[in-house]
Amino acid sequence: MSENQAWCLYRDKDGLIWAPNQAGTILKLDTHSEKLSLLKDTALFVNITSIQRDEKDDIWVGCWAAGLKKIDHQTRQVTTFLSTAPGSSLIAENILSLYLDGDSVLWTGTNGQGLLQFDKRTNKYTHQYLLDETNPASISANTIFKIIKYNDDTLLLATSMGVNIFDKRKGTFSNISTKDGLPGNVVGPIDLDDKQNLWTGCIGGFCKINIHTHSITRYGMADGITDNSFNNASLKLKDGKYLVSTEKGFIAFDPGELADAAPANPIITGFKVFDKKLETDSLIAAGSPVILSYRDNSIVIEFASLQFNFSDEIKYYYRLEGADHDWILAGKDQAAHYNQLQSGKYVFKVKCVNRDGLSSQNTVILNIIITPPFWKTWWFTSLVLLAIVLVIYLFVQQRIKKIKAKEKIKQQITELEIKALKAQMNPHFIFNAMNSIQEYTLMGEVDNANKYISKFSKLLRKVLHQSNQNSILLSDEIETLKLYLEIENVRLGKDFHYDIHVENETEAQVIRIPSMLLQPFVENALHHGLVHKEGNKQLQINFKMPDDDNLVCEIIDNGVGRKKATELKTAQHSALKHESLGIQLVEERLRLLSDPGQKQTTIAIEDRLSGAGEPEGTKVTITIPQL
Repeated sequence: MSENQAWCLYRDKDGLIWAPNQAGTILKLDTHSEKLSLLKDTALFVNITSIQRDEKDDIWVGCWAAGLKKIDHQTRQVTTFLSTAPGSSLIAENILSLYLDGDSVLWTGTNGQGLLQFDKRTNKYTHQYLLDETNPASISANTIFKIIKYNDDTLLLATSMGVNIFDKRKGTFSNISTKDGLPGNVVGPIDLDDKQNLWTGCIGGFCKINIHTHSITRYGMADGITDNSFNNASLKLKDGKYLVSTEKGFIAFDPGELADAAPANPIITGFKVFDKKLETDSLIAAGSPVILSYRDNSIVIEFASLQFNFSDEIKYYYRLEGADHDWILAGKDQAAHYNQLQSGKYVFKVKCVNRDGLSSQNTVILNIIITPPFWKTWWFTSLVLLAIVLVIYLFVQQRIKKIKAKEKIKQQITELEIKALKAQMNPHFIFNAMNSIQEYTLMGEVDNANKYISKFSKLLRKVLHQSNQNSILLSDEIETLKLYLEIENVRLGKDFHYDIHVENETEAQVIRIPSMLLQPFVENALHHGLVHKEGNKQLQINFKMPDDDNLVCEIIDNGVGRKKATELKTAQHSALKHESLGIQLVEERLRLLSDPGQKQTTIAIEDRLSGAGEPEGTKVTITIPQL
């Protein structure tokens, strides 16, 4: 019947409910007597879609194909407003909804012409809000079935494309539609309950919307909803119930009575490790943990709730403490999947939430322990730390030992340098040099005495300077040898001839050799080889580089040879003790200065023999490696 198609519901001052309908008549419901009557003769003779009473008791009526009308509360005169919106050439004829906002604004919802703002003072439309597909903040549809107030700044609109939330100050819209969970996009009746929840009827179902969170709770046949085809008409009754129009009549409901009880507690129905089932019922009952190897670190936990009504509306949330920071909404498989979990202790929790947002009373808890590999256990870590401490201790002790050894070597080198210096500054040599100076002086050869003193003092300065260095330039060593040989030659009465030959004079300026190395061997050649020889006495000193890595020094004399020198040394042991000591000190110093693993300075002494096997002197070859 067309009378069942109510366009709107309006309650007058006497408590009577008026329901204009599709047939152009008005159903009148007396809530006291519960008597329903039909008024066929109306003063408007149009299809009424919306009725509002303003602060002056004037009645504003929205009509289908007849525009906006006002009925004066005193004269009952009807005024029709068939005007256009700003910037539009179309007359606003098909009015679907009205909302009085203060004493001057009347919001008008139309069929296809968007949301209109009507100024009661000028009786004109002042603004029009239309769908703009390029602007996501525009209204979602141009057909508005109902308008209600949410707060002073916000209106809620039922449209042909979901619910619109209209910010009057900013002039922007946000939309709730099927993408958010609405049963359908064509929304008819909307009303707010005492908790500011929005109740809406859609083509496809009835639901409750939390405007803050946009969460949607759907209601159906099990809740007493007998018809899912809702018209635009709805009304809040004095007893707190809501009256909603459907194609088959009216539905009255109390929002508080539709709230569900807390859902049944969830249970864990399955536990899989790499798709292999593991029995956990007894562990859960006893509160014992599931203990897994670090290799079994990919698990699936399945769960369900013993909720038989509205089971499809139950949502499951789970969390694995130790891996998840927040609760996770489970998918349709009602399972939690975890891969490559690290070793450690975990607590798995699952709860279920019904469509009203109520959680189950209890949360199921399952403790899970994944044992670490042995190299991550505390005892292995302790052993490693202990080993590291031991290695560090041994390293430190070894380092201390090496430092002490180096200090000892340094001390020995210092002592040897002092001894070498004393050996080089042979008291006999100094005494004889002083005697030579005195002899020059007594003979009146002052110039020769001065020259001798100059050379002698220069030699002393060089020897003292070189004694503080581990290595010196080859050119400095050659200069020292020349001074020493010149002094000795004068002292010995120019009894021998010497020659120093350098293969490459340039290299002598850069090559370095150990200090105080060669003089003892040159001295030995003079005092053991040449002094006891009769006739021509020759001393040859050669420096050459057979390769890039070694310097070879040859000290060659044509003296009496080592055998004869040994015989003379035995006879004059106390006087010749100094010579052997000097060479021994050189060898010991070279040993201390050398580094293990590197080439060593070598000393080779050989006798020179004639064709008849007679001694012809001695040759000392010293090979010094270069860095």
